[in-house]
Amino acid sequence: GCSGGASHAEMMASQQATWDAQRSAAASASASAAASAAAVVSASAAAEGLSVEEWGLKQEALATAAPVMPELATYNTPEGRGAAAEYFAALFPYVYATGDLTEWKAMSEERCEFCKSVIDDFTNLHDSGGWMDPWDLTITETTIYEQNEGYDYASVELKLAQSEAVRHDGTGGQTTHDASSETTLKLALRWNGKRWVVGEGEHS
Repeated sequence: GCSGGASHAEMMASQQATWDAQRSAAASASASAAASAAAVVSASAAAEGLSVEEWGLKQEALATAAPVMPELATYNTPEGRGAAAEYFAALFPYVYATGDLTEWKAMSEERCEFCKSVIDDFTNLHDSGGWMDPWDLTITETTIYEQNEGYDYASVELKLAQSEAVRHDGTGGQTTHDASSETTLKLALRWNGKRWVVGEGEHS
């Protein structure tokens, strides 16, 4: 008998050629997209006066997740005050990486010189295009002092362990801060009727 159709081998060869062409087109499109993305990154980095590597580090820093306030920190109790102090400390790496001062300012009273000095420092840093790479901050000890009668404020002392931190000035320069396991943060907090706020601070 005669067969008027293509052989199985011919059909498979034709299908294989189609698949090969599709794969080649997909690879070409992927390479083109990658090249386009790389061009965008290079242009973005150049626009900010940064190397591609530094621009990438900055994007990672800006994408740092914000710490979550524990529910305990919303209670007007000594334990709540301690939790609020721990949350305030946890904001340190976040605000220096992202420049997002919303929560820091919400917890900082105008009278707090320490709070203001930090705000001024990282405002100047971010306004000049700088940032800090995220670093690890661990609270190793929390001491909650009793609130003295007649006083609005009461103290919390935190012992902190921090990993190495790298500060970028936005022009390619950087400063490395050594890791430390002996940092102390002392905060004076009061309950303003809605939340805990910081009236004084000392970092040593």
